[in-house]
Amino acid sequence: MRFVMSVLDTEKLKTYRLKRCMNQRSLASAVGIAANYYSEIETGKKTPSLETLVDIVRVLKLRGVDCVLKKQSKS
Repeated sequence: MRFVMSVLDTEKLKTYRLKRCMNQRSLASAVGIAANYYSEIETGKKTPSLETLVDIVRVLKLRGVDCVLKKQSKS
């Protein structure tokens, strides 16, 4: 789970949510999780399961989980 959080770009989650004109409560409801839990995901305090992350991506109508991952710099 730490890996998921280390590559999850929470700012992208918020940006896509706002583009869909959704508040945290409506997104959480559509995903089937508590609003406070979603808030903690979006602020980086909690790590979602892969299943929950996939559900969030589906509700936001994104093409894949990679849309909300941090860009990895090439060394």
